[in-house]
Amino acid sequence: MTQVDRPRPRPRLPGTNVRFTVRQLVLIATTWIIATAMALLVAAETKLGPIMLRLTEGHGVHLGDLVALAVCFTSALLITGRVAGPGGRRSGDRG
Repeated sequence: MTQVDRPRPRPRLPGTNVRFTVRQLVLIATTWIIATAMALLVAAETKLGPIMLRLTEGHGVHLGDLVALAVCFTSALLITGRVAGPGGRRSGDRG
Protein backbone atom coordinates (compact mmCIF):
# COMPACT_ATOMS: atom_id res chain seq x y z
CA MET A 1 0.00 0.00 0.00
CA THR A 2 1.48 3.30 -0.99
CA GLN A 3 1.05 6.66 0.62
CA VAL A 4 -1.44 7.64 -2.07
CA ASP A 5 -3.70 4.63 -1.39
CA ARG A 6 -3.84 5.15 2.36
CA PRO A 7 -6.97 7.01 3.51
CA ARG A 8 -6.46 10.15 5.50
CA PRO A 9 -7.10 9.86 9.22
CA ARG A 10 -10.22 11.56 10.47
CA PRO A 11 -9.43 14.67 12.45
CA ARG A 12 -10.45 14.64 16.10
CA LEU A 13 -13.05 17.04 17.30
CA PRO A 14 -11.57 20.03 19.06
CA GLY A 15 -11.26 19.37 22.76
CA THR A 16 -11.54 15.56 22.40
CA ASN A 17 -9.31 13.78 24.85
CA VAL A 18 -8.86 10.06 24.14
CA ARG A 19 -7.57 9.25 27.64
CA PHE A 20 -10.59 10.92 29.21
CA THR A 21 -12.96 9.07 26.86
CA VAL A 22 -11.43 5.70 27.76
CA ARG A 23 -11.73 6.61 31.45
CA GLN A 24 -15.41 7.41 30.88
CA LEU A 25 -16.03 4.07 29.17
CA VAL A 26 -14.32 2.14 31.97
CA LEU A 27 -16.30 4.03 34.61
CA ILE A 28 -19.59 3.43 32.78
CA ALA A 29 -18.89 -0.29 32.32
CA THR A 30 -17.87 -0.64 35.97
CA THR A 31 -21.03 1.18 37.08
CA TRP A 32 -23.30 -1.20 35.16
CA ILE A 33 -21.40 -4.29 36.30
CA ILE A 34 -21.73 -3.24 39.94
CA ALA A 35 -25.43 -2.36 39.49
CA THR A 36 -26.14 -5.75 37.93
CA ALA A 37 -24.19 -7.58 40.64
CA MET A 38 -26.05 -5.73 43.39
CA ALA A 39 -29.44 -6.44 41.80
CA LEU A 40 -28.60 -10.14 41.44
CA LEU A 41 -27.27 -10.30 45.00
CA VAL A 42 -30.48 -8.81 46.39
CA ALA A 43 -32.60 -11.08 44.22
CA ALA A 44 -30.69 -14.17 45.34
CA GLU A 45 -30.71 -13.38 49.06
CA THR A 46 -34.09 -11.82 49.76
CA LYS A 47 -37.68 -12.91 49.44
CA LEU A 48 -39.50 -9.64 50.08
CA GLY A 49 -43.04 -9.09 48.90
CA PRO A 50 -45.43 -11.21 46.92
CA ILE A 51 -44.31 -13.44 44.08
CA MET A 52 -44.81 -11.62 40.80
CA LEU A 53 -43.60 -14.43 38.52
CA ARG A 54 -43.32 -18.08 39.56
CA LEU A 55 -40.45 -19.79 37.73
CA THR A 56 -40.48 -23.19 39.48
CA GLU A 57 -42.04 -24.57 42.64
CA GLY A 58 -39.32 -23.10 44.86
CA HIS A 59 -38.20 -20.12 42.76
CA GLY A 60 -39.82 -16.95 41.61
CA VAL A 61 -39.44 -13.23 41.10
CA HIS A 62 -40.60 -11.26 44.12
CA LEU A 63 -41.74 -7.65 44.21
CA GLY A 64 -38.64 -6.80 46.28
CA ASP A 65 -36.45 -8.18 43.50
CA LEU A 66 -38.10 -5.85 41.00
CA VAL A 67 -37.72 -2.86 43.32
CA ALA A 68 -34.03 -3.66 43.85
CA LEU A 69 -33.54 -3.99 40.09
CA ALA A 70 -35.25 -0.66 39.47
CA VAL A 71 -33.21 1.12 42.15
CA CYS A 72 -29.87 -0.32 41.01
CA PHE A 73 -30.46 0.33 37.32
CA THR A 74 -31.89 3.81 37.88
CA SER A 75 -28.79 4.68 39.90
CA ALA A 76 -26.55 3.29 37.17
CA LEU A 77 -28.48 5.25 34.55
CA LEU A 78 -28.08 8.50 36.50
CA ILE A 79 -24.36 7.89 36.98
CA THR A 80 -23.98 7.08 33.28
CA GLY A 81 -25.76 10.30 32.35
CA ARG A 82 -23.53 12.28 34.69
CA VAL A 83 -20.33 10.73 33.33
CA ALA A 84 -21.22 10.67 29.62
CA GLY A 85 -23.36 13.78 29.42
CA PRO A 86 -22.23 17.20 28.31
CA GLY A 87 -21.36 18.09 31.91
CA GLY A 88 -19.30 14.89 32.35
CA ARG A 89 -15.98 16.69 32.15
CA ARG A 90 -15.35 19.13 34.93
CA SER A 91 -13.15 22.18 34.58
CA GLY A 92 -10.62 20.73 37.01
CA ASP A 93 -10.04 17.57 34.94
CA ARG A 94 -6.86 17.39 32.99
CA GLY A 95 -6.21 15.13 30.03
